[in-house]
Amino acid sequence: MNFLARGVRPPGRVCLLAGWCLLASLCLLAGCGSRATRVSHHLQRAQHYLDAGQLEKAQIEFRNAAQIEPRNVPARLLGARIAEQMGNLPEAAALYRSIVELDADARVARAGLGRLYVLAHLPRQALDVVQPALLRHPEDAPLLTVRGAARLELKDGAGAALDAEHAVRLAPEDENAVALLASVYQRSGQSVRAVQTVRTALARVPHSVELRRILVSLYTSGGQTMLAEEQLRQIVSLRPRELAARYQLALFLAGHKRLDDAERTLQDAVAAAPSQNAPKLALAGFLAENRSAAAAQAALEGFLRADAANQELRVALGLLQQRAGQPDAALASYRRVAAEAGDRANGLLAHERAAALLIDRQRFAEAAAELAPVLRNDPHDNDALLLSASLALQREDAAAAITDLRALLRDRPRSTPAMRLLARAYAESGKTALAEEQLRAALEVTPADVQPRLELADLLLREGRADAALEELQLAAKLAPADLRVGEALVRTALAKPDLAAARRGAEALERLAPQRALGPYMQGLVAQAEHHATDAARDFERALALQPDALDALTALVRVQLAEHQPQQAREVAEQFAQRYPASAAAQNLLGELYLQSGDLVRAAAQLERASQLAPQWSRPYLDLAAMQLRAGEGTAAEQTYKRGIAHAGRDTTLVVALAEFYEQHQRGEDAIREYEALYREQPRLEVANNLAMLLVTYRSDRASLDRALDLTTPFAESANAALLDTAGWVRFKRGELSQALPVLEQAAERAPRSGVILYHLGMAQLRAGNRDKARESLQVAVQAGQRYEGLDQARSALAGIASSKG
Repeated sequence: MNFLARGVRPPGRVCLLAGWCLLASLCLLAGCGSRATRVSHHLQRAQHYLDAGQLEKAQIEFRNAAQIEPRNVPARLLGARIAEQMGNLPEAAALYRSIVELDADARVARAGLGRLYVLAHLPRQALDVVQPALLRHPEDAPLLTVRGAARLELKDGAGAALDAEHAVRLAPEDENAVALLASVYQRSGQSVRAVQTVRTALARVPHSVELRRILVSLYTSGGQTMLAEEQLRQIVSLRPRELAARYQLALFLAGHKRLDDAERTLQDAVAAAPSQNAPKLALAGFLAENRSAAAAQAALEGFLRADAANQELRVALGLLQQRAGQPDAALASYRRVAAEAGDRANGLLAHERAAALLIDRQRFAEAAAELAPVLRNDPHDNDALLLSASLALQREDAAAAITDLRALLRDRPRSTPAMRLLARAYAESGKTALAEEQLRAALEVTPADVQPRLELADLLLREGRADAALEELQLAAKLAPADLRVGEALVRTALAKPDLAAARRGAEALERLAPQRALGPYMQGLVAQAEHHATDAARDFERALALQPDALDALTALVRVQLAEHQPQQAREVAEQFAQRYPASAAAQNLLGELYLQSGDLVRAAAQLERASQLAPQWSRPYLDLAAMQLRAGEGTAAEQTYKRGIAHAGRDTTLVVALAEFYEQHQRGEDAIREYEALYREQPRLEVANNLAMLLVTYRSDRASLDRALDLTTPFAESANAALLDTAGWVRFKRGELSQALPVLEQAAERAPRSGVILYHLGMAQLRAGNRDKARESLQVAVQAGQRYEGLDQARSALAGIASSKG
């Protein structure tokens, strides 16, 4: 263990324990019969693989030996060393602890366990472990080293120095002791002495990789990069088959901007282990980060041409394609692996990756189909449960999400992504106290993580608790003073409070923090708008555009200010200049088209909106605006075709499908509207889609099959806090003639939305059919007088008139 560079060295790299006791035990075992011979054989092979850096093979041999003799102490010692070097410290600690339980005087095991306690920043536990052995063996170098390291952790520099110097005198070649002494010297400002201590030890054991790693740390901290590089290259020479050494050298070179050298180092790693995927993936990751996504993809595709059946590399290719904005290619890669690997690990991983991609693209039915085999294979798969919960939330099924997330948290109680997602599910269910509880629990696990604090502040703000939200954001600002997300949230929260003075201070701070970004001036413009200073707001938005000419938010805000100030010509001129400057920006072209549409210039509007749709064929906004323009011009058939063209190009975007269905409703084409919603529900079984489909079914059909289908669709609404969903559930019951079930649900809906005309119309009609004419009259009067347009308004007026005439 390198006490000098804890937490900096590659995980799992520790120095060799004293091996003489193990070798002696092996010699004793060699003559004890076939059982002992087999154990000895496995341990010898494990030691060989460990020395060669082939840790997986070493672990297999250790497990073979342990299976023959589970209580074999030398086997457990070797297993602990292997676990340490693999970075599996809990397993290593358990093995050391078990040896101490078998043999209270086990010095090597006590030293190993104490060392792990030091690494875990538990120095007092380390002292408790080694002190009994030191009483019996005061001249044991490994035990002294652990005590010295614990003392150093406890800020006892003098005690640490005494132990380290004594340990090195006793065992001048002990890498741990040398590392500790070097660390003591370095912390006391004696860097030259620290280097000399290690170099003296290295002269005794020139093949020590661990000592060279200590030198790398010392040279790097001292700015002696050439000497650090020399040691890294020596480590590679000593361990040519150890990929971690090559990775460390490549990271070092990349950190010093020597990208060509770093790339050559990783290519050498690929050549050194041509049958392994890890170096190929490392090279691809380096290329993606330091060259380009195309270069990384090209590298993986080259490897796959030589090994087309390599599923791990193909999954990695899919991830690169996904990050490069090639979702279709990524999906094809994932699905190929899933088809080839089936229920094996790579196949299930490919299913999960495909599901995540499809959720992002709102193709929920396909995502559910990808997740099904994963959850069928393991219903408790944590990653799949997280995706399943995300899918449920996208479908607006918070109850299902809560079920999945609770199951996940039982197995992984400190999963902050699950806690944050559960908070969102609770919030969408109206259970804001539970949502807040989950976010605060996430912050207990990762108090320095800004994201859950931002989400908590947003929740508090939506609950009308602006002061509490500001407190959370101020704490986040202390934790991450340079985080622009926090600064922006502070300004927006102050605007919502409103505390315009605080908002302005925050906006000015953002400009000081990022003077070359548009964010500061843009937020100052929003503050000026809130202060009703239109001229100042326009100036700030113009400053934002001067800093970042492609800042579309600032442009849109500037245009809105000019329109509000009755300056439509200036707004169009600004938008025209922006569109000319960025001819490939679909958003810029579409904004200009909207301004032409607003001014009544339909010809130019059509041209701009068509251009925007061609630049971004998968973006729904240009199709919606173009169809709106065509409807305004009385071109209904053209609008219908525009919606259909948008749906074909934008992957059945929800807003386009809904807009087309509404077009059909407005033109009394109820069956066409139902057809569109049925298709949308198969792809995206959201509660909102189910709600609209159910209402269409009971509005345009009266056959039993359609009414049953509407009932099935609305059954999940019973536990909802959403007034619209409750209203639909009650209206479906009413249309089915189930008045006793309809009335209480409609009453709940009306309680949650007491000014909704359509809900009160539905409640009034149910009350009227139940014979409660006085209550029906009250409900229908509010429904008619609400000043809202909705399907059924004429029926509400007629029913109200009927009540009045019958009473008269």
